[in-house]
Amino acid sequence: MLKMAAPVLAGVMALHQFPALPRPAWAVPVLILALMVARGSARVWLLPFLAGFAWAWWVAGAALSERLPAEFHGRDVILQGYVASFVAASDHRLTFDFQVYNDPPFSELPTRWRLSWYRPRHPLEPGEDLRVTVRARQAHTLGNPAGFDYEGWLFRQRLGGTGYVRGLSRVTRRQPGLSQWWLRQRAQLYQEFIRTSGARGAMLGALALGARHDFTTRDWDVLRRTGTSHLVAISGLHVGLVAGVVFLFLRSVLLRLPWLPICLRAADLACWLAVAFAAI
Repeated sequence: MLKMAAPVLAGVMALHQFPALPRPAWAVPVLILALMVARGSARVWLLPFLAGFAWAWWVAGAALSERLPAEFHGRDVILQGYVASFVAASDHRLTFDFQVYNDPPFSELPTRWRLSWYRPRHPLEPGEDLRVTVRARQAHTLGNPAGFDYEGWLFRQRLGGTGYVRGLSRVTRRQPGLSQWWLRQRAQLYQEFIRTSGARGAMLGALALGARHDFTTRDWDVLRRTGTSHLVAISGLHVGLVAGVVFLFLRSVLLRLPWLPICLRAADLACWLAVAFAAI
């Protein structure tokens, strides 16, 4: 496995040494030449190397093709889609991801955006269908090398354009897609956390659902000072997966035990055991 992974990684890293993506026209002749030159054992590492190089090339090209073209910068565009993330509220502004679910008015426009709505007239819900008029902006960041690379973050999140909402109206979509439906389910569960747990609901939502939009500056400061930021970044997801799998497994087992006292509900007992496994 390591003999395969090492040349794949080398191919990915090789692409990142280029100042710009190679032209697609070079792909076929370079591949043919490499296979002709390689003999015997050389092909064992050459093929994984080329696979890693081609994969990184394709992913980077797909991400770059989704960025907002320069000619649309500063123009108003009309998009129809849905709120594709939890909505962060701060300083009379709502910030959210927006997914276009039908063909945009121009095929060059990206299908995924990062939008802000200043002085909102009403709250927005994750998964809500909207028709928005957006003042489009190209992704950019400050030139401070020690600061947050906002443009790089947008690129990694596959958010091709930014902008602010100039007009907004609700629309109705009869059959939401799977990702939109799943986002709505997560949002409903998050609201249940807030309703039942109060101030602790934001932390539960971050651990179980990856929803960090309600975290305050003080919350992040506490996590940094205690060295537990990783819990709401990656490890919290693992804890939630362990708890969920254990709960479903134990509940199915307990429901099949004829000697389980009627005063003990299988779901409640499985819940407490899942909490114990998550704590471990």
